[in-house]
Amino acid sequence: MAVNLATKYEKQLATVQTLGSLIAGRTNTQYNWDGTQSINVLTPTTQALVDYTRSGSNRYGTPTELQDTKQTLTLTKDKAFSITVDKGNNSDQQHAKQRGVVVKAQIEEQVVPYWDKNAFTVWGASTNTCTAVATLDKDNVMDIIIEARKKLVDQKFPVNIQDCTAYVTTDMYAFLLKNPLFMGIETLAKDMITKGVVGKSQGFLIKEVPSGYFGTGIHAIFTHRKAVIAVDKLKELHMHTNPPGINGDLIEGRYYGDAFILTAYDKGVVVSKNA
Repeated sequence: MAVNLATKYEKQLATVQTLGSLIAGRTNTQYNWDGTQSINVLTPTTQALVDYTRSGSNRYGTPTELQDTKQTLTLTKDKAFSITVDKGNNSDQQHAKQRGVVVKAQIEEQVVPYWDKNAFTVWGASTNTCTAVATLDKDNVMDIIIEARKKLVDQKFPVNIQDCTAYVTTDMYAFLLKNPLFMGIETLAKDMITKGVVGKSQGFLIKEVPSGYFGTGIHAIFTHRKAVIAVDKLKELHMHTNPPGINGDLIEGRYYGDAFILTAYDKGVVVSKNA
């Protein structure tokens, strides 16, 4: 006689391990897209100084109209998801798929990584690059950070851990750990320890980025807060119980935004790539 064993579903869902947003709180938030898909950012063209003349009518120089440049920033990413949890299926699985748990997993596993990766794709396309290295190692890894700092200072960006972030790959961080000049997370104040932060160096807050977040060949992206924008204009979540045609739950989400580098501050992004 056969013994038929019952199949049981545990009430606790085993969701995938996730990491919170790496870019949150490290971007320029002065601009908004309320009521529009695009905004124009004007940058005045300042005038070089001339010698003051102590006689005549134009003693301060010949008056010229203030010129400007225009950058148009258009949102292009409009993403969504739609999930159903059939009441019968959920009942047969001991109601393990609770809406709150499902939503949390969807946002942490899909939504947050998507927008971080989108920002790194945009910022990683900057042509302001460090000297390429043939092989990254524990000896030259600090040279990259020092060069990135020099580039920012030469462009008159104040370099400090409040405004400057170094997003580094896991490989680069592994080499940093072997370099005696690197100051790890144990040197940071408690209020600076946030998602992905692993230390500080040369005025940069160092954040470790998982494999696959950067484009091919990139091992570090250095940013000044004024230079980078990450827009989340629309974040909507709707949960319906027994909507027409479905016996159970319908969970829908929409996320509308994009990422940019401001042209006026484009030297505030430095990318390090393999040779």
